[in-house]
Amino acid sequence: MLAECSQRGGALERPEPACALESLAAVGLSRSLVGRAELIDAVESCSMYVWAALAAELCALIANDDETRARLAADGALFARGYHPEMAAVHRANVARLADIVAVHGWPGRSQVGDEAASAAWRILQHAIDEPAVMRRLASVVAAAAARGDADPAHVAMLEDRIRVLEGRPQRYGTQYDWDETLTAMVPMIGVEDPDDLDARRAAAGLPPMEWRRPVPTDQIDHAPASWTERQRELDAWARARGWRT
Repeated sequence: MLAECSQRGGALERPEPACALESLAAVGLSRSLVGRAELIDAVESCSMYVWAALAAELCALIANDDETRARLAADGALFARGYHPEMAAVHRANVARLADIVAVHGWPGRSQVGDEAASAAWRILQHAIDEPAVMRRLASVVAAAAARGDADPAHVAMLEDRIRVLEGRPQRYGTQYDWDETLTAMVPMIGVEDPDDLDARRAAAGLPPMEWRRPVPTDQIDHAPASWTERQRELDAWARARGWRT
């Protein structure tokens, strides 16, 4: 592990030396005069500094997401009809920055940024429901990272399920929940394919056995939709408007 969040959303102290390439430049040494070993050390030093800075940034981005959600949930605004515009704006800005990071550096995996920041990166992508193209594209990047041990397989499963739900397809792992028809519990959205083998798939992804019904989260108990049927219509209309469904 090259970098880790020092605290949730906090800044990381600059590693010492911050970047050996900077030190070489400071004393006026050109690359042609520096030995191979020194250059390798310099590049590795710079890489560690870059990943450390990115880890801190990812933690700060998801901390802002959490703060915004908590504030909007406290007065019920988050659960009013539709996707709250302030929450949507945070999600769009966060995933835009994540996409920039991935384009330059690749996926911020556990070996680069540590478990906490890697989880922050995944959560940013998981919340990017307003950006179908980005979410679909980066889902394959996360899956590749998990295949080499640099991302959590459970994250891949939850991301796949969320994309399937947004597309209007049954889930594979049963990780995405919403109100049941009685508005008294949470159940898997749109159903789950091949339920007989579900727990085996979940176990392979590091998920616990399936819960078919869950209690309503505490912050949503007083904010059930007025009509389950109308909620389904609204979710479908939103997904179509955003390009998830045709």
